[in-house]
Amino acid sequence: MIGSTGEDEGDTDFRATCKGAGNAELGIGAAEGVGTGAGEAVSLTLRSAARTMLIAGHSKQSPNFQMTAGVELVAAKAFTKACFGG
Repeated sequence: MIGSTGEDEGDTDFRATCKGAGNAELGIGAAEGVGTGAGEAVSLTLRSAARTMLIAGHSKQSPNFQMTAGVELVAAKAFTKACFGG
């Protein structure tokens, strides 16, 4: 599952990859300012009108780093049900 701005040769703003056995890898950001991409600890806060969620993980160069210089937060998430409705 991915979400992006739709720009040519751009990065994803959000991606979730099912790793099987109820586990997923999340990639969030793919922008400057989400760490250096060298694996250091980073966190992002997601906010809506009524809720706030802190997601912690490590920085990683985005899949399209050579074109965008984007860095993303990468975090593992375990689910009690199969990923993405599977």
